Amino acid sequence: MKNLISIGIPTYNGYERLKELLTSIYIFTPETDSLEVSIIDDGTPYPEEVKKIASLQHDFPIKYSRNVENKGIPSAWNSLVRDSSGEFVVLLNDDVKIINSNWLKAGLYFLQNNHKIGSVGWPLIQMNPETGLPLEEEYWKGWGNKPGRVGSPVGTCFMFRKAVWSQVKNPDGSIGFCPGLKTFHEEILFNLKLWELGYSCWMLHWPPLEHWSSRTFSLNSELTWVEFDDWYGGKEEFWSVIEKSKIIPEDWKEELRVKLFSHNLVDRMSYSRWIFAKMWNVLDSYDDPCKAVDEKIVRRDSLQEIKWLDSELEIRKAKL
Repeated sequence: MKNLISIGIPTYNGYERLKELLTSIYIFTPETDSLEVSIIDDGTPYPEEVKKIASLQHDFPIKYSRNVENKGIPSAWNSLVRDSSGEFVVLLNDDVKIINSNWLKAGLYFLQNNHKIGSVGWPLIQMNPETGLPLEEEYWKGWGNKPGRVGSPVGTCFMFRKAVWSQVKNPDGSIGFCPGLKTFHEEILFNLKLWELGYSCWMLHWPPLEHWSSRTFSLNSELTWVEFDDWYGGKEEFWSVIEKSKIIPEDWKEELRVKLFSHNLVDRMSYSRWIFAKMWNVLDSYDDPCKAVDEKIVRRDSLQEIKWLDSELEIRKAKL
């Protein structure tokens, strides 16, 4: 079936990363006849880089679009999903690479053959972009011999049905991914909303993708600061949570305090964590919101019979 699967990739100032990813997709994805690949340039401000990113549509069979200004990952994801024609959608960050020809087969089989699965993700090998080697010596032992239930698959590479995405309604009235979470937990809130709709979320145990040490953020420091929006709450309320944080360094807190009260600016990471914690009512777990998520929705008594493909492409079935 034509365009059964849509792959969406947001990018910002990421021509080299994007070119590597697209090359790996077309090398390691046999299902090209049922594939649609789209990229969105989310407001890259450098004219030469914009031209290079746009030129990729001449080198690869992809759909290309561009935001004049950066709107953040959730807005870019929503645009990619909304404009996709596939029944299934894969979202990839531009700092991952495909390294196994069965990656899409494993994800598609899992969604097609399990009832009430909301989303599924792939495991990652963390790579050092300077050396081209894994960050740890024993980098890959696998995740056992079966998938695992999670609060949310990792946001760098996950997959879901487009019809499921359209059912998610956020507190701010948006559909799909909440645009306020520009940097942190945008995928987790989405998957928690799926859980509220009766869907579960999973991570596959194989095959892994490579993740090149979060180059999307490390190479684009200008994306750090955004305007504070009091729609989600007041500055004093936000600051009272930041002051108590044990994970934010004191020197960063001081810079954040000055930016917040003098310039109405806040760093995306701290701000997105706060919005998420408010929406999910876990402000007491600001430093470790994943803990609160996992304790609530990933329980031992929530067994579910699932089918999956093992590393030999054999069909497995069990209650997990």
